[in-house]
Amino acid sequence: MKPIGLYIHIPFCIKKCHYCDFVSFAYDPSKVEAYVEHLIKEINLHKNTSYEIKSIFFGGGTPSLLSGQALSKIMAAIKNQWTLSDDVEITLESNPGTWTYEKAKAYKSLGINRISMGVQSLSDNLLKVLGRQHTTSQVYESMAILKKAGFENINLDLMFALPGQTIEDLKESLDKIIDLGPSHISAYSLTYEEGTPLYKYVDDKVNDDIDREMYHQIIKTLKNRGYIQYEISNFYKEGYACVNNMIYWKNIDYIGIGLNAHSYIEGNRQSNVREMDAYIDMIDKKQLPVLEINPLTQEDLIFEYIMLGLRLLEGISISDFNQRFNEDFQMTYQDILQDLLEAELCTFEKGRLKLTLKGLDLSNQVFLKFM
Repeated sequence: MKPIGLYIHIPFCIKKCHYCDFVSFAYDPSKVEAYVEHLIKEINLHKNTSYEIKSIFFGGGTPSLLSGQALSKIMAAIKNQWTLSDDVEITLESNPGTWTYEKAKAYKSLGINRISMGVQSLSDNLLKVLGRQHTTSQVYESMAILKKAGFENINLDLMFALPGQTIEDLKESLDKIIDLGPSHISAYSLTYEEGTPLYKYVDDKVNDDIDREMYHQIIKTLKNRGYIQYEISNFYKEGYACVNNMIYWKNIDYIGIGLNAHSYIEGNRQSNVREMDAYIDMIDKKQLPVLEINPLTQEDLIFEYIMLGLRLLEGISISDFNQRFNEDFQMTYQDILQDLLEAELCTFEKGRLKLTLKGLDLSNQVFLKFM
């Protein structure tokens, strides 16, 4: 059986954050019920069931708004359609303030074994700037609930380079997040997406130099506190690397279920429709709600292999590249590699090409060299 990942999109939130451009809607119980019904129908429309699911990721939106009953129905449909590996990782994204002990226990009983929580900052002032719906006290309350319910594998998201944020603000939030004891931390620089309230109305954006200073502070602090950096933005305690993340970065196939969900199957990238009415209508007509399918050329596959592989701190294996694409990596990219090595953006170690610390800062420039 072919190992793959599974992504389930839950597009409901209490309220949209000021920086968010994802497909999401205000929580409405009747709409959630109809959506879950059609998610299950979409799962059942998939014909190829000869897969072994290595990872299930409930993303959003705020999946932790789902009732235990709704999640139970979705999990039953997945198990009925595909085989789950014995060590399957099942992650559910959540926000602080959406947890009760009863819900956490119900989720755990359904097989959820990893929680990812969007903390972003432990400054109430900065949370308000971001339009987050939780407070710092709710972060502590939610972590206590999750640990009491028996969850050991918990990721916390941290954002940096926030409007008006100082290095001292970042250090304080980072220290507090580490003290909460998560097994995994994802740290992302805030992106100002065009069309969002933050893009329109915030002028005091952090400059690039401060952004990089904050990033280096995060790397240094997490390393000193026992976290291992394995990707540009991701850090784990020993034994808790994210399986779902590795599926994406190692170009393993995955299926996306739900509104605007994306899939990567047999060399094709495809995306579902973005509009709820179109999604429901296509499924009611027993059609997969696919908006577009993009077959990848050999050049596309090579670029994605390099770009995604270099995001990992372990880099890309030269021998694996040569075997997979029947090309000599060092001959094909001889001039590019010379430029990158001379600029100290990359290094060769034990048959692998890796980004240096300088390369991590300028990763997009490195990736573009290979386009």
